[in-house]
Amino acid sequence: MSTPAGTTKEKSGCFGIATGVMFGIIGAVVLLIGGCTAFIAFSLDSDELVSIGASSTTESAPGVERSDGEASGDQDMSDGGETSQDAGGSESDDIVSCSRVDADAIVLEVVNNSSKTSSYVLTIGFFDDAGQRLADEIAFLNYLRPGERAIEEQFVFEERGTVCEVIDADRFAAESIAAEVAEISDCEISGQPDVLGDFQATVSATNGSPETSDYSIEVAFVDPDGIRRGTGSAFIEAVRPGETAPGDLFSSANFAEGYTCELIGVIRNAS
Repeated sequence: MSTPAGTTKEKSGCFGIATGVMFGIIGAVVLLIGGCTAFIAFSLDSDELVSIGASSTTESAPGVERSDGEASGDQDMSDGGETSQDAGGSESDDIVSCSRVDADAIVLEVVNNSSKTSSYVLTIGFFDDAGQRLADEIAFLNYLRPGERAIEEQFVFEERGTVCEVIDADRFAAESIAAEVAEISDCEISGQPDVLGDFQATVSATNGSPETSDYSIEVAFVDPDGIRRGTGSAFIEAVRPGETAPGDLFSSANFAEGYTCELIGVIRNAS
């Protein structure tokens, strides 16, 4: 579910709630599997996992002192572990805000200040109006490109708390293999929303490997200002060598005119 900032989401009754829960469960599992696979398969380099504690309401500039007294900055593992400001600072610099928009939804705003396409594992804290922490939940943002800004609405299970904050974040490099990226094409939005108001989009894969392969594909839906407002996932199975196969994109991002569909990540595995 991705709703541009400043808009409200309409309820769709029991069917909508049940469908949202189902999509949330599927989406969380898909993103967890994709994130873990990306962590194993791709280079970590300067985005080596570093846990931080970050308030979602404060945006820090790279190189400033954090509350723990340390200067921000990633460890660039390729040059002997020296701090590199070119790497974009720590994960806390990337977290802009978290806001509660509904009983089952939050909006996350994150900017990837690193030099690599990165995925994020975020711990979201939920608080009441008095500042009492009531619960935590994990959220994911995958394949955020260097310099890219995402303002995405995400389904959550936790209904308690009127305030949300990103209290911990892990960022790691998740760059797809160039040869596999080149095999994905025709990312298109149909032009009409589905019955829930979500995007309908398609993509295709042409298998350039010598093995029958499965593809896990993720795309971004980008508004006319270049801001990522949501993602979609496609799974295309048993594509034979040299064959081109289509796939439908699962998405919970709300449809809006003028948005484009852009490939952000792909993993190919032998069937």
